[in-house]
Amino acid sequence: MATLISLPGISLGEARIVDGNITIPARSKQRSVLCPCCNNLSKRIHSSYVRVLRDLSISTSCVSIHLTVRKFFCRNPECEKKIFTEQPGNEVKAYSRMTNRTRETLQNILLEVSARKGSYIANLISLPISPSTALRMIDALPIPPAEKVTVLGIDDWAYRKGLTYGTLLVNMETGKVIDLLIGRDGVSLKEWLAKHPEIKIVTRDRASAFSCAVSSTLPKAIQVADRFHLLQNFSDCVYSVIRIEYRNLANSMNENSIQVELPNDIPQEGTGKEPQKAKGERNEYIKLRFVKVKQMLKDGAGLKTVAKSLQISRNAVRRYSKVDVLPIKSIYHKYDYNEYLDIIAMGFSEGISFVKIYARMKDAGFKGSKSAFYCQFKDHPMRTKPAEYNPINIKLRLISPRKISKYLAFDDLSKIKDETDREIMEKLLNKSNTLEKIRQQVLTFKELLLGNDVLLLNDWMERTINIGISQLKSFVTGVKGDLEAVKNAIDTDWSNGQVEGQVNRLKSIKRQMYGRAGFELLRKKVILSKVG
Repeated sequence: MATLISLPGISLGEARIVDGNITIPARSKQRSVLCPCCNNLSKRIHSSYVRVLRDLSISTSCVSIHLTVRKFFCRNPECEKKIFTEQPGNEVKAYSRMTNRTRETLQNILLEVSARKGSYIANLISLPISPSTALRMIDALPIPPAEKVTVLGIDDWAYRKGLTYGTLLVNMETGKVIDLLIGRDGVSLKEWLAKHPEIKIVTRDRASAFSCAVSSTLPKAIQVADRFHLLQNFSDCVYSVIRIEYRNLANSMNENSIQVELPNDIPQEGTGKEPQKAKGERNEYIKLRFVKVKQMLKDGAGLKTVAKSLQISRNAVRRYSKVDVLPIKSIYHKYDYNEYLDIIAMGFSEGISFVKIYARMKDAGFKGSKSAFYCQFKDHPMRTKPAEYNPINIKLRLISPRKISKYLAFDDLSKIKDETDREIMEKLLNKSNTLEKIRQQVLTFKELLLGNDVLLLNDWMERTINIGISQLKSFVTGVKGDLEAVKNAIDTDWSNGQVEGQVNRLKSIKRQMYGRAGFELLRKKVILSKVG
């Protein structure tokens, strides 16, 4: 037993088992000890007492070491301490109630889980602690000083989404988190960067606060914009263009083409009800507001003046200023009924119930719900006016702007799995030259970022501007404002992928503690955790 539980500088006695717990008496091997104040040796004992130390368990049995600790007189008359207590060995910390190896084992567990779960696991391995003690043990851990960094990755993270944010710093060469900073305005980042002049390369997203902080503190450092964020920003830009032009795209399709949406619900005759407002149709207040905005802008009023006068946002005024006709409200159907129209028409012609028609559709692979199917077709002319129904003239829905922007990034449209979506995209690209130009720019931008030819960037920006769409011009302006970082993203192999992964890891650690961790606790867990 003594060999199994050996502690340096401590002599262990004969172990005893009491109620399933192992108790081991122990004492120091030292005959004389140094005074912690004046470093004089002393052999004169004042008194002794017993400290109970918890050690690692043996076969699920708690192990307690009853250590007899002596107090000594200091024989130096000039010393401030007249009586002092010995500190036996290196395995026992002053005032501690457990051995160092026990504490380190618990701290390694607690770094990876929440306090409550850590307390539960500790009880399972016969090292019982409370959740409060678990938090105190993590709080006692020191954060090692930041190592020298040559390549730094920066990104923001949400402490409370929409309210409080922070900055995450990662050593891109080791892939480890260096530090967490409060705020994402660049103030705390400037202070941190000033202490690390050895940094040569900084990878970041396109936030202007980070760009300004690095430029002002480390002007010689090479800044690299993140390729993923560049593609994401351009994708969002293309989506905003399609959303605004959505109605024009729908109208560009001829009668024989697959078009905007299924026919609107038609109220039954003789019910006395007023016709319902068409789906996507704006109410009178919004129509009147649109007219007022256009009139005030025509009279020379600025965006801010119009927004303040009509009590609407400047973004709404800006949107209205870019269109001549008020766009209809987008209506998207969650389920695609195009493939099942023949089954539905046949069911109605046979006079069978919705339940049986729905069963046939399910057998054919339909994934929608019964209630959604009923709401969509209960007043459909296919059912209410079968004699007047002509399937050739039915205009099927146009796919959503989000899907269109997604499919524009496909270099080969045959990769689109949904056959209807693929057919719609082919027809849209044939009908709209502008959409085809945008698609070519999307594909070229992807190739540009994945390649290493910086010279092609200027040509790409010029062709994007020549399309003549304000949103695309705005994106190019943003790229020009961060041109060196964008060029470095094309030229170098560095990206912010590792930092994004660490942000996801941080979110996981936050969720472990149900979002209730304080900043310092979260900082220690993210920096010191090995696998969490």
